[in-house]
Amino acid sequence: MKNSLVSTQNNPIIRSLFKDKRRVTTILAAIALMIVAILLPASPLKIASFVLAYLVIGHRVLLNSVKNIGAGELFDENFLMTVATVGALLLQQYPEAVAVMLFFEIGELFEDAAISRSKNSISSLLKVKATTATVHRGCTTTVVKPEAVVPGDIIVVRAGERVPLDGELLTTSTLVDTSALTGESIPRELKRGDAILSGSINQSTTVDVRVTKRYENSTIARILDLVQNASSKKNDH
Repeated sequence: MKNSLVSTQNNPIIRSLFKDKRRVTTILAAIALMIVAILLPASPLKIASFVLAYLVIGHRVLLNSVKNIGAGELFDENFLMTVATVGALLLQQYPEAVAVMLFFEIGELFEDAAISRSKNSISSLLKVKATTATVHRGCTTTVVKPEAVVPGDIIVVRAGERVPLDGELLTTSTLVDTSALTGESIPRELKRGDAILSGSINQSTTVDVRVTKRYENSTIARILDLVQNASSKKNDH
């Protein structure tokens, strides 16, 4: 039981839910009012309790609907929810009106928590991205942005540095930490000719790498793009 509780507390979505204390409190208050209304005998007080529960849980949607109408934006989810639930109230279907608004707010709460988790994932991934690359060009060594490196260039990756671009290992061997990409905690041994992925950490010694892909096509760039696109779709929805 204790381990289950700790696991729940460490869940990022659960933590995000409890960060929005105001919305959680509103949902719990609406549920309490709805239960009271259901238990009351048929009377004006019963109806008033349902209406109060509806206003508590639905005030944000109602206000957003009015604002959007004022801005000329019709038929968004707030407007449709308002039409559906107000219609239910007019038909004296009070429990249904409150329940629909309640489930909508709970869904919004979980969606916001998921978006928050995606943003945290993006922030974590940004730490995996190397911001510079050391390139051998002729007899000189130049520090540039990874975006400026082209396939065929030779880059130098020192021990403890992140690999900025995908490439082919030219040094005899090295150990790399790929945990940020694969989740594997044990370092991988790479030998000359093996592929070395951007975002991994070189652990053993300074190595030379022949770049095989531009930065925009590299492993870490594609991962970042996938996560950012997923987050954007959730925000658009």
